[in-house]
Amino acid sequence: MFVSYSSKGDAVYARLVTSRRVDGKVVKETSNLGRVVDREGHVFRSRERGTFTFDPRTGEFGPAPSGGWPRPAERLVLDFGDAWALDSLASSEGLWPALDAASPADSDELRCLCLHYALAPSQPNCLAGCWWEGSWARVAYPSARLASQRVSELLRRVGDEAAQRRFFDAYLAWVADMADGTARVSVDSTGLPNSSRMPLTAISNHNGEVSEECRLTYVLEQSTGLPVYLRVAAGNVVDVTTLERTFAELEVAGLPASWAVLDAGYWSAGNVRAMESAGIKFLTRLRPNVRPYKRVVAERLGGIRKARNLVAHGGRYVYVDRSEAELAPGVRGWLYLCVDMQTRGQEQRRLYVRAGRRGLTPEQVHGRMERMGVFVLASTADMAAPDVLDAYHARQRIEQVFDVGKNYASLLPVRVHSEEALRGHLLLTFCATALLCRLQSRMPAKAAPMPQALAAARNQKCKVYGSKVITCEPTSAANELYRAVGAACPVEIPLPCGKK
Repeated sequence: MFVSYSSKGDAVYARLVTSRRVDGKVVKETSNLGRVVDREGHVFRSRERGTFTFDPRTGEFGPAPSGGWPRPAERLVLDFGDAWALDSLASSEGLWPALDAASPADSDELRCLCLHYALAPSQPNCLAGCWWEGSWARVAYPSARLASQRVSELLRRVGDEAAQRRFFDAYLAWVADMADGTARVSVDSTGLPNSSRMPLTAISNHNGEVSEECRLTYVLEQSTGLPVYLRVAAGNVVDVTTLERTFAELEVAGLPASWAVLDAGYWSAGNVRAMESAGIKFLTRLRPNVRPYKRVVAERLGGIRKARNLVAHGGRYVYVDRSEAELAPGVRGWLYLCVDMQTRGQEQRRLYVRAGRRGLTPEQVHGRMERMGVFVLASTADMAAPDVLDAYHARQRIEQVFDVGKNYASLLPVRVHSEEALRGHLLLTFCATALLCRLQSRMPAKAAPMPQALAAARNQKCKVYGSKVITCEPTSAANELYRAVGAACPVEIPLPCGKK
């Protein structure tokens, strides 16, 4: 019997090797002892036993020495600031209990995986354990198990319908505490290209782009800027067919909508009637190929350029013509014909370049110029021109949320291969996105961009000793991030017994 040792990064691990004779042959058997705490003193630590001693001469296990034991003064150096800041923000604002609700027995793993999604978006889940080994997260959540197989099992577990409902029940209650008491939402969808062989992956032709994908729908609460709900559908399901079910699920989840800003893909007479019946006021952009768009442009575009129609909005000038119309059989509303003069000027300059190259006639150039910068909004709410423009541009926030999810919260690429794991992956990306959006909303306008601030904080290290963690000096960029999350960087942090 003897103990063998192997290194992995800064850590040393031990295995017990025993020999026995089987049919005249010597057979060696090995078993894990755990991480080496003190090699000379034969002190080890494992998840099963905690900290303990093992005598290789007798094969006896014993408790950890009560009086301490010789060890190096400095045991570990870890990335500190990024994980500490996000963990502090999620804890102080109460996001973690909502995530824990999905699977309470896996809370440490869920929190660590959410941080991994937010802080290492380019890394696949199989590297989550490696990230944890070098991050403050291992001190904050020492019992987290992030081996590749464990993560896969966890995603399937939180992809279960019951787990999803527990999460959204808790999450919506959390958002409601910050919201202004009204259910004003934006709804949009995006494609999630992937090659996984599951029913949700299908051929999609969305806006002329063909791909194999799933369709992800997000609902954004406007007063907080936070995503509040998600749905996923097969890639060959068109957006227009998903809206009524999205609102139905929102109502069951405890967030009935009273006002919705929608992308043009959701326009249909059926959806207009459904929202009218449900008492939901809405605003949406119209595609140029739908009848109300064609009618209002043909009837009113020629007379729109009048001083009374010109509105200054966000540093731009927009002509807005408001007219009452029947949006769907039995549903009255308003059409807002708009001409954005800045967009028109930009598009005209590009047209002038193309016209010469393509040999366009003056008549062709004139015809194209007439429709440049033109867009039409439809609503069941009667609004003044500045208000309708404000409401429409508010939908850009949901596009920004998708951008955060795709670029900074591991939404893409999709690396799972079952529907349950996909739903678990989407829940964690949703939570990571919400956390990053919350951080972004708290960053000062003149602060460094959020990715830069997190990188600066990650570069601040901490040193883990036997009884405490001592942080290295933070930079001004890191301190700016800490102020945004409402926390001051500590010089040292006590290390509870057993948290090693």
